[in-house]
Amino acid sequence: MPARTMADTILDVRISDSSHGVIGINILLAGSNGVSVVLAGGDNAACEEFSALLPQGPHPVAGSRRAPAAGRRRVRRRV
Repeated sequence: MPARTMADTILDVRISDSSHGVIGINILLAGSNGVSVVLAGGDNAACEEFSALLPQGPHPVAGSRRAPAAGRRRVRRRV
């Protein structure tokens, strides 16, 4: 789990024997409450998780194709 969105003491979240990240948890929570998912954003990993759970769409678009380390360097340089 990313530390920025979940407690850093949580190492894994499993639902029906499948490990899920933040995107998966939110999709499954929305679906269990009858809420349609219409938008998703994030990095490539988030988009892959989204597409695996909702293969028929909507289709997410990655906001950044850079590795996290490259993004941190850009922020430090204020680019």
